[in-house]
Amino acid sequence: MLDKFTVQGIVALFIAISFVALVTLWMVHPPSGDQAVISLLNALIMVVGSAFLQVTGYFFGSSSGSKAKDDTQTKLVEKLALNNKSIDDQPEAQDELRKPGG
Repeated sequence: MLDKFTVQGIVALFIAISFVALVTLWMVHPPSGDQAVISLLNALIMVVGSAFLQVTGYFFGSSSGSKAKDDTQTKLVEKLALNNKSIDDQPEAQDELRKPGG
């Protein structure tokens, strides 16, 4: 299971947990006191919230589909290079390209 974790995934998980923790903490124990400190905390929430939106956009948006497509293309190129043939000579590679998402 640990082999599926990447540095990118761990950082994304850290950002998501940080955002949820900060918002929860803000709701349970709202800051009080100096207005400058509250403004700084607002800025921190906005920065982490923006990172959270980017993480969710990557993992659940079009970037994940693009990565899957790139991985498929890389595998096909490696297959062709190993067989030292063109794609026209390999019907299974052509079928792989015709698959949805390929």
